[in-house]
Amino acid sequence: MWNLVDCEKIFIPVHVEKNSCGHYYLYIIHTKNQEVEIWDSLCDQFMDETERNQTTENLLLAVDNLFGNVMFTKFGRRMASNILLQPNGYDCGIFVINYMQQSDHYVTQNTLFQFDSDKERLDLALKLLKSNLNNEKESLYDEAARSYAKAHSEEDLDLCGTKRKGVEDVGRRGTYMELDDSDNTVKRKNVRLKTGICFNLNYIYPF
Repeated sequence: MWNLVDCEKIFIPVHVEKNSCGHYYLYIIHTKNQEVEIWDSLCDQFMDETERNQTTENLLLAVDNLFGNVMFTKFGRRMASNILLQPNGYDCGIFVINYMQQSDHYVTQNTLFQFDSDKERLDLALKLLKSNLNNEKESLYDEAARSYAKAHSEEDLDLCGTKRKGVEDVGRRGTYMELDDSDNTVKRKNVRLKTGICFNLNYIYPF
């Protein structure tokens, strides 16, 4: 069906469910040396060997039918070793994506690498946003720029000719903020919190 002469690897992400929970892991089929690698960031914690073997057999049968001229079910199979494992129960998808990107941090264990779920998810969102394949990229940039400009415009109006006071909640103590308009100097003093006073500004910055 398709010509596999120039193909070296086939990446197949798989989602399995068990006891109302789901998990992603990855198959990498090496067409040149006829080997199937299983990359699982939970190793064997989610499914046992029998379940995985049956899933693998069903997958390779489907690939056999898809390509027609290669017997993938005859390929050798092994679990990938010396790869980073997820430190929680919900980042399997992030790990599968990074496995496919073949990042050094994910291919080989690195004791100095510290996985940060929020950072990894943000990095992925930024890659998707900045991709040349993202048809909405320019409109999203424009929307972010408008939000940024609006936030700063509202801030300028708030500061013009006024003194602004706020309390930042830091437990039982707070910080009193006073803006001196003559020299734009912010003075801070520790004060007791007052009921009903809240000071919070959120800004949206463009990427």
